[in-house]
Amino acid sequence: MAALDGFGLGQDLLFGYALHVVNLAGVLLDALHELLLVVGLELPTALTFDTLFHLFSSGLPGRQVASSPAGFGESLERAVLRIYVTGTVQVELGQRLLSESQLGGPQGRFVLTYLVTERERAVTQGELAEALWSETLPPSWALALSAIVSRLRARLAGLGLPRSRIIGNAFGCYQFTPPVDVWVDVEAALAAVDAAEGAIGAGDPFAAYGPSLIAVTVLRRPFLTGQDGEWVEGRRSVLASNLVRALDCRVEALAANQELELALTHAREVVRLEPYRESSYRRLMRMLDARGERAEAVRVYQDFGRLLKKDLGVSPSDETEALYREIAG
Repeated sequence: MAALDGFGLGQDLLFGYALHVVNLAGVLLDALHELLLVVGLELPTALTFDTLFHLFSSGLPGRQVASSPAGFGESLERAVLRIYVTGTVQVELGQRLLSESQLGGPQGRFVLTYLVTERERAVTQGELAEALWSETLPPSWALALSAIVSRLRARLAGLGLPRSRIIGNAFGCYQFTPPVDVWVDVEAALAAVDAAEGAIGAGDPFAAYGPSLIAVTVLRRPFLTGQDGEWVEGRRSVLASNLVRALDCRVEALAANQELELALTHAREVVRLEPYRESSYRRLMRMLDARGERAEAVRVYQDFGRLLKKDLGVSPSDETEALYREIAG
């Protein structure tokens, strides 16, 4: 086995399998799928990636991160409200799940996501309405918004939360204020990006393995599909830029672990996401060179040079050209 210290995932690499042992009661993760198997229990237990996510995301910095998954006999005071705002929006408390189909359509989904994301402050009804109806406010928007929020309160109360304390309403403002700790997938992912970058900066790419996997998995998911507007686009921009950061760390962690094929796949993804970012091309060239694909690394440089010349009228930087000359010999 090749020893891998660090954050949860990647404690040991099993020869012949794309499985990584998580440093938590012995968990095996198939790196290519969101499938997990806890083998350190009396009976092996299958878990989804997201369920495991909560078991060790408490090690990341960030606000109100859960120390364990809610449920399994916990009281309301100890429970954690788990909210997913990427992919399929849903809320989970203990063994109860509020699915996206129960949120009252796209408008309910949007209002919940907005209030959860901005929960550290009170949001005026006008601000929320303008974000929801970004083009034109309906004539009776205040009543329509009140109905959406009321429906959300009722649905969230179905999880076992006291309806009067879920979404506060005072002085023309709303605020998401559930009486339990809150864990949000995006917040955990952003904290994971910071943790991965910190590990890379400290010269310990192995410790970036777990955080980068978490961040990439979550940040690849779509955000409020089918909805637009300034707030949605702004959030998507934040998530996209952090996905690039996460992929950068993922490449370094995979390369350090000699998983060069996966490292190359992620390096090419970064280039597709940001086609004018020189550091991404240099990383891709280095990955190709490490695999002995020198001709392909040269081709990547030449294609990048043509792209810059055609679209921006500039040439690659001295640093990129120096790497090219080093590889080309």
